[in-house]
Amino acid sequence: MTRLMSLKAYVFHPSNLAHLRLPFSILLMPLYFFALAASLSVFSTLPVDKAVLVFFCLHFFMYPASNAFNSFYDRDEGSIGGLKSPPTVQPGLWWLALLFDLAGLLLALSVGIHFCLMMAVYCAASRSYSHPSVRLKARTFVGWLTVFTFQGAFAFLAVTLGLLGPDLFMQSWQSLILPAMCSSFLFGGAYPITQVYQHDEDRARGDNTLSLRLGVKGTFLFAFVMGAVGQVLMLTWVAVEFSWPVFLFAALLGALPAARFSKWWGQVRKDESLANYESTTEISKISAYVNNVMFASLALFALL
Repeated sequence: MTRLMSLKAYVFHPSNLAHLRLPFSILLMPLYFFALAASLSVFSTLPVDKAVLVFFCLHFFMYPASNAFNSFYDRDEGSIGGLKSPPTVQPGLWWLALLFDLAGLLLALSVGIHFCLMMAVYCAASRSYSHPSVRLKARTFVGWLTVFTFQGAFAFLAVTLGLLGPDLFMQSWQSLILPAMCSSFLFGGAYPITQVYQHDEDRARGDNTLSLRLGVKGTFLFAFVMGAVGQVLMLTWVAVEFSWPVFLFAALLGALPAARFSKWWGQVRKDESLANYESTTEISKISAYVNNVMFASLALFALL
């Protein structure tokens, strides 16, 4: 019993649980609601149990496991996404991340074998991004392309596959390409911004990230262009799938985080020290909350 309790404390140490960064999953939630809206636009009757399982698989297991593995290998001392002051990494964090990955894959298997396989590929990509033997994060373009692909289009298509099932997915995959690409552009533009205050640590670790290569001002310009392309793709999809009032609703909501980002960008051009953890977190939350409302609303509109 004592040994079991020690093992439990080793794996579920409070600092390990903090590195899962469960609240951070809220910032990744728009992709799920976007995929839900796209799936409902294809087939307006989806199994509720599958929708719930896919949601829990991603946001309570796969994403937190990815966060934990990244923390384990990075061992950041400065602020990271979701943690202003990350606690010291404990050895048991690796096992906790593995446990969450396995639980997520079992949950994915209950949705379907095809969804489980896609989650396994996502897991492998996440490991490759952080693991020192591969460390895709250290390679400027390859690291960014990994996030662009797997956090964006691949994750989007995995969710739609889980929601629709393989048969409906194969029948409708062409209509899903546009929103999938939109997801990649939105994630591909936003991700370098989340690294803009980590340049010193990335440089010290030898992680030649895209944000580090672009510099602070270059990162903002890159994020703006990628975000603009993502918004155009998203609004194009909405115009095709929904009525004009819904299009105007999406355009208005999409303009809110864009306006706040533009204001921040103007401030950073005058003072680069404002590209800090606090400002990045604020912008990320505004964008996530607005997009969660917008995509969840589009899912409801698809049911009408």
